[in-house]
Amino acid sequence: MPKDKKLFYSADPTCVFVQPPPTTSLVFTSDEGREATLDFSGEEIIYSGELPVGESAKRFFEAYHGLLKAKSDKELRQLLWFRHGCGITHLYGDDGEMQCGACLIDFKRDSPEKIKQRFVQLGIDTMKQEILK
Repeated sequence: MPKDKKLFYSADPTCVFVQPPPTTSLVFTSDEGREATLDFSGEEIIYSGELPVGESAKRFFEAYHGLLKAKSDKELRQLLWFRHGCGITHLYGDDGEMQCGACLIDFKRDSPEKIKQRFVQLGIDTMKQEILK
């Protein structure tokens, strides 16, 4: 592989994307060390390597689906962080962070369940404050 190419690993550790997506080629490696390459740089997709085509195709679609899922998850987290209602002055976003200083949710690291639980707890706390007024 040329030294000027950058490697990007997918959720599947046996699949490597060469260059950032949209990529020009994919390299797959089986557990036994057999390799295959799908080259998208020309008008036709070129397959080469020792890994069976069916196994390569399966790994390609699994890796591609993992990238799409990761991208949509990140976009949803960014949207929730930016528009969740605490106001822009409470948001911390330096260096790729997505945190809120008012409600103390880390939209980058907290699980969806933990974020949901925090929203529910904040709602309960607000209701209690309104009742006690």
